[in-house]
Amino acid sequence: MIFTIYIFFTIYFFIHYQEAELPVYTEEVQLTVRFTTYPSIDGNKLSVVVRNQNHHLLLNYWMANEKEKESLEKQFRPGSVCTVSGELIIPDEARNPNLFNYRQYLKTLHINYSLKVSKWMECSDSTPNLFESLLIVRQQGISLIQENYSETVAPFIIAMLFGERNEMDIDVEEAYQKLGLSHLLAISGLHVTIFTGIVYYLFIRIGITKEHTRIVLLITLPIYAILAGGSPSVIRAVFMSWVILFLWIWRNKLHPLDGLGITFIFYILFNPYMMFHVGFQLSYFVTACLILSKSIIEKCRTAFSVSFMITLIAQMSSLPILLYHFFEISLLSLFLNLIYIPLYSVMIMPLSIGAFVLSLLYPQFSFLLDTFLSLIFQISNELAILVSKWKLFTLTLGKPPLYLLLLYFFTYSLAFLFMEKQGATKIRYVIFLFVYPLLLQFIYVNWSPIGEVTMIDVGQGDSILIRLPYGQGNYLIDTGGVIQFNSEEWMQRKSSFDTGKDIVVPFLKSKGITRIDKLVLTHGDMDHIGSVDSILKQINVLQILVGSTINKKEIEENLIQKAKELNIDVQYVFEGMRWESGGSQFQILYPRQGMESDNNSSIVIYANIGGMTWLFTGDLEEEGEKELLKKYPSLQTDVLKIGHHGSKTSTTEPFLLSIKPKVALISAGRKNRFGHPHQVVVERLVKEGVMIYRTDENGAITYSFFNKNGKFNVKLKHEKVTK
Repeated sequence: MIFTIYIFFTIYFFIHYQEAELPVYTEEVQLTVRFTTYPSIDGNKLSVVVRNQNHHLLLNYWMANEKEKESLEKQFRPGSVCTVSGELIIPDEARNPNLFNYRQYLKTLHINYSLKVSKWMECSDSTPNLFESLLIVRQQGISLIQENYSETVAPFIIAMLFGERNEMDIDVEEAYQKLGLSHLLAISGLHVTIFTGIVYYLFIRIGITKEHTRIVLLITLPIYAILAGGSPSVIRAVFMSWVILFLWIWRNKLHPLDGLGITFIFYILFNPYMMFHVGFQLSYFVTACLILSKSIIEKCRTAFSVSFMITLIAQMSSLPILLYHFFEISLLSLFLNLIYIPLYSVMIMPLSIGAFVLSLLYPQFSFLLDTFLSLIFQISNELAILVSKWKLFTLTLGKPPLYLLLLYFFTYSLAFLFMEKQGATKIRYVIFLFVYPLLLQFIYVNWSPIGEVTMIDVGQGDSILIRLPYGQGNYLIDTGGVIQFNSEEWMQRKSSFDTGKDIVVPFLKSKGITRIDKLVLTHGDMDHIGSVDSILKQINVLQILVGSTINKKEIEENLIQKAKELNIDVQYVFEGMRWESGGSQFQILYPRQGMESDNNSSIVIYANIGGMTWLFTGDLEEEGEKELLKKYPSLQTDVLKIGHHGSKTSTTEPFLLSIKPKVALISAGRKNRFGHPHQVVVERLVKEGVMIYRTDENGAITYSFFNKNGKFNVKLKHEKVTK
């Protein structure tokens, strides 16, 4: 039966939901859209989910001035209808291995296109339907809390009652996520249980029969799901309760596991892409494990042991999924959950409900609860932020490969079986089964025989990871970076994009890398070293290499000073310096000592890695290439990292004819404003029969090798590779 169901759903998915080529719109379109949610406004950007006929779109609009922002904030609500002109864009997928797939995430919302609006033609309000009316009520509740409670308290009450976390402080939210506490800020089964219990108790107390109370709950639970934000965990908990209550009316009691299974089937029939949603995975898997572990929990004799066992089961069952998506776990998570779960469930959650009721009935007394909750949140948040910074208690293992992921589920299932059948008598076997896959992954990450060279896709910039086999060295050449322009206060985003924080660090952690032996900063341009700060905050850097040049840019001098303050060894390098590790050789070919700091004094490294020779050139241009050929007339290489992102002033014909590369790597931003790589450079490379890999078309480019043999792989395989 299970096999038959599996085959049915597999065929169903691939027939109806397999990845299909979406039409590409090259010209602006004019559409009439209906707002299905309230718009989210962050700085000068407005985003909202809209519907055009039967299709959902993510509408994005960048506001021109503060006056327009104030106007639009008040103008739109669910049910608003607008005719707009704009560009339909297929959302980006992950351009680097293991990182967030935005396109796939939007598919969980039934969204295939984003709509970049250039002009509002006409807007009007229409009569909201039931769903939109409930969203309006929800927003009124959020506004009521914001009006009556401080900025410290309001975001938490809103998160726990309405499932909205946009107002949450970024540092606090990140701290809770690192420590495995973010589930406390998401509405889940606990909230639904409390809501159901309150409704049931009140109706029974006023004399309504149990049967009528269940009917009321069947009506109000879906309404609560919408008011609570409709996240996967909310829908799972509400739908599961609804199914059990519905079948209970017909005198058929349903086992919770069957209720969970029914909701799961309907959910993925409605949208199979929810299978890729981390919240969906955690909600269903952890709930199933807790239901299956009922006999284990019942053996506990004290309230503390029950709490400990529930937390342990939830933590261990979620661990493989957390590693798969976030690459690291906190060793303190179990103990912190034992503190924070009772704090939130016994004190903060009831007080939050009380605070909302108080703001409804007697808003003038809201300050009483605000003062008390403010103190609680201040202490708990500061503790979370403090502990999250303790790198010693964070275990970064990277993304487990498929065979290790399956091993986690197998050994953990055995561990739970031992706990169920043997209790505490076989505790050593249970501990071994929990630790065994973690140990294997630790060995796999730190002593893998496979090495790699990856040109990370950081947009318009450079960042290259060299990872030698058997943990013999991790080197990072440049970090990428985004040029930040001064903007007015109203335009500033809650969290601005940072290449290091949002791309390089997550990529390194996905590989299990927490230590960089040498960080090479080729020269002082922002697009090469602008994200060093983010790297230093989260990755242990042992040594930084900078060119032995004069008149360095301010950003470079500041970074050197900061590195020294952090007791990181800073080495000034110049031509002739070299090192060797694990059979790989590295030689600095450039710059000369005392050169003026600019593109043509970039650090140039010649290396022998994985059976191939490599030439890393930074932003070297024509003048620097001439100097290099003059100093090393017989220089040749297998792989050439193209200088200055393939600009017209780099990779000159004499240089190319002399070094005779077989492969060219180009790091350039997709649709960058500089036109990199220049067509002339591409034509030169094609003429010489050089295989071209470029991040703007291929995403991240990886050369994986074992001993002296290796091969190139690209992240976006559907994009072209030029020869």
